[in-house]
Amino acid sequence: MDTSHYAFVNNPDPADRLHLRAKSEKGAASLGKFYNRTPVYVLEERGDWARVRIGRENRGLTGWMMKKYLAYGGDREDVDCAFPSLSVRGDSAELLAEPKEGAASRGEESGGFYVIGVYGDDWTIVMTEDGTVGYVRSGNLWEGNG
Repeated sequence: MDTSHYAFVNNPDPADRLHLRAKSEKGAASLGKFYNRTPVYVLEERGDWARVRIGRENRGLTGWMMKKYLAYGGDREDVDCAFPSLSVRGDSAELLAEPKEGAASRGEESGGFYVIGVYGDDWTIVMTEDGTVGYVRSGNLWEGNG
């Protein structure tokens, strides 16, 4: 597999997260904030910004990230993963295309996903094993009992 167009989110403070912006501007609307080691596919670069896709084509998110917070090539190996481990409360949680009630569904999830980011206080962004990215109500996930 050709990985030359892939990078990882690489924030200097692993506890912080990197915004995916709707436009290549610091003040542009945020589509979510992503944890270190989230894989992004770089579609284009423009100045200090990279237009990226997170997840599968047509089932992921596309926006802009600052290039200085992305690790390219061999530097990807040095990025520590900051994904939290969360489980679904109950049998399943609905994966939505947007962070709002009534948004288009991308299916139900019972597990088999990675927590890759957050949107505000109420939404968690997950990527399924097949590369589908979507928003899940944070209240539908929990840390488990260890």
